[in-house]
Amino acid sequence: MDSLDVLEVRVGENSGMSTAFIRLAVSGRVAVDDVWQETMLTAWRIGDDDDRSCPFGAWLRGIAAKNILAWNR
Repeated sequence: MDSLDVLEVRVGENSGMSTAFIRLAVSGRVAVDDVWQETMLTAWRIGDDDDRSCPFGAWLRGIAAKNILAWNR
């Protein structure tokens, strides 16, 4: 299994919680979708450079939090 497959599995396991996190901070389905997409692009770009000492869900929500802040600016 290559790193993109692993990322896909890890995202799948954490997508519900991460989407709920974004919904709490951003209103509107389009905005939620945009922030989610940007979060996934960032996670994909970082790929194997993620912080393995931090649980993946927390790492993904950290990326989402930064994208939420950017969206709200």
